[in-house]
Amino acid sequence: MITIDNDPNEDEMTLDCALKIVQHLERNIIKHRENINTASKLASMNKFIQMNYIHNMAETA
Repeated sequence: MITIDNDPNEDEMTLDCALKIVQHLERNIIKHRENINTASKLASMNKFIQMNYIHNMAETA
């Protein structure tokens, strides 16, 4: 049986990691702005992480 433990430190680490990934993606979007296809994929990943991790975790905090 799997037990889910709501550890606040784990939530904080997940949020910190998500913020770092978003910052990295934003730098790469700028770096690859000449390649629309790559920049679009990076922007989609950025939006996904912001909506599913950062936004949702901010609502539960």
